[in-house]
Amino acid sequence: MYQRLQDKPLLLFLLLTAVSLLLRLFLASQDLSFLDQIFILDDSYYTLSIARSMAKGLGPTVDGLVLTNGFQPLITLFQLPIFLLGFNGDSAVVFAIALSAFWGALSTLIIGLILLHLS
Repeated sequence: MYQRLQDKPLLLFLLLTAVSLLLRLFLASQDLSFLDQIFILDDSYYTLSIARSMAKGLGPTVDGLVLTNGFQPLITLFQLPIFLLGFNGDSAVVFAIALSAFWGALSTLIIGLILLHLS
């Protein structure tokens, strides 16, 4: 027998997660100059610079000389593989946006599962 989507909360949260991921990946596929104007904060480039330096073995530094502690270490840790895999320049920024899309969709799913468990 046909059941409404509201009667299947797990399916609803999985659908919302998929929509969340697709929307974010669609945004990530836009032209980088467009994304830079409306979406990417200055701190994003700062964090990517630190991740790049760490991948080169220079430690947490923006310029390769002076160490810094003014950054979000978890985000930098998640961005570190971008440079370890050899991405650089614009491709690194696009990869970081796609990675952010993945983590955002995963958080949508986790919050949904927690809400299901609490209800």
